[in-house]
Amino acid sequence: MKDLIGMYVINNPIFWICILIIGVIIISFKELRSNTDIKRALNRLPKDKYMILKNVVLSSNRKSHKIDNIIISKYGIFVIKYVYLSGKIYGDERENEWIQLKNNSKNYFPNPVKENNSSIRVLASLLDLNEKYFISIICFTEDVVLSCDTKDKVTQVVFLDDCVKSYRKEIIKYGLKEIRDKIKNSISLDNVDDSSNVCPKCGGKLVVRNGKFGDFLGCSNYPNCKYTKEL
Repeated sequence: MKDLIGMYVINNPIFWICILIIGVIIISFKELRSNTDIKRALNRLPKDKYMILKNVVLSSNRKSHKIDNIIISKYGIFVIKYVYLSGKIYGDERENEWIQLKNNSKNYFPNPVKENNSSIRVLASLLDLNEKYFISIICFTEDVVLSCDTKDKVTQVVFLDDCVKSYRKEIIKYGLKEIRDKIKNSISLDNVDDSSNVCPKCGGKLVVRNGKFGDFLGCSNYPNCKYTKEL
C-alpha cells in the first residue's frame, strides 16, 4: 500500500510543481537575506565619508565588467565583488579557479580576485588614475571558512564595513565627487544588463534622472509609475 502511494506521489505532476515552487522560495529567501545583509553593512558606513555606487557596468573592448559596489572615499576607491557561496573556500590569487567544499562535494568557480582586478584596470583607465588608489575586496555573503592565499582582502559581509573602515590613511586629497560623477556618466542604459533596465512595477524602461540628491533611475512611465532606484 505504501509503495502504491509512493508511486502515485512521484508520478503526480503536482508533486514536482510543489517541489519546484519550494526550491524557488528557498533560493529567493537566501538572495533576499544576502541583499539585506549587504545593505546593512553599507548603511554602517558614514555617508559623510563614503560615497557608494551600486551595480556599475562598464564596457571595455566589447566586454562588460559588472562591479557590485564602488565605494569612493579619501582612503581609496573600494571595488567590491560579492560571492554567493557557502562552505569551505580554498583559493590562490594565481589560479584561474577556486574551490568550494560543501556537503562532501567539490565545486570549482572562477577566481574572484582576477575578475575584480580586471574590473579595477578598466575603472582605473576610465578615471585616468593609478591602480594604487584602488582597493579590491572579495566579500562572501554566506557563512564560510576561508583559506585563501591572496594580498587582496577576502572577507564576509558581516565584516565588510569594518574591513573598509580599517583603511585610515588619506590617499585621495580632492576630486571625490568628480570621480563619482565620471563613473556615473560612463553608465548608460546600453551597457547595463536588461534586468536592471526594467521597472519591476509596470515593466517600463528605467531612465537616468536628476534629483535633489543626485542622479537616480526612474520609470519612463512617470507620473503613472513612480518607481525609483539608486544608481
